[in-house]
Amino acid sequence: MITRKLAYGGAALLFAVGGMTAATGAASAAAPAKAAASTCHPAKSGWTCSVGLGWAKAAKGSSYVKSDFWANGEHLKLYDHYNNDHSTVAYLKVEGSGTARFTSQGKTYRDINLSYSENKDVWTKVCTSGSSKAVCTGWSKVYTT
Repeated sequence: MITRKLAYGGAALLFAVGGMTAATGAASAAAPAKAAASTCHPAKSGWTCSVGLGWAKAAKGSSYVKSDFWANGEHLKLYDHYNNDHSTVAYLKVEGSGTARFTSQGKTYRDINLSYSENKDVWTKVCTSGSSKAVCTGWSKVYTT
């Protein structure tokens, strides 16, 4: 069973995905992704940022950028639907491994297959570009057990 923990704003939510529940032994269903408000940086950018179960998203109108980390299979999915002539930049911080930077490479969707040790805390955030003027989300924390 994969357990994901999302921490934001001093609160934490724990989700069980598939498998059996510890308390009842009954099969558990996949938990829907829960979104939480996240401050965009810079805050006065006009963008709305949110973080959820392993994902971070910044949106303005119909434009958005998103990073989505899937612990099962360890994939980082990047979405770049912001026409700014720059690639979306996602950061993935893994306990004991440091912070890695990934770009959408000019694509609207990029799926990156990764490999990290098990039982490590993982955080992700996304930015509209690698520029110092980019809009970035806060960190979304998720871990697997």
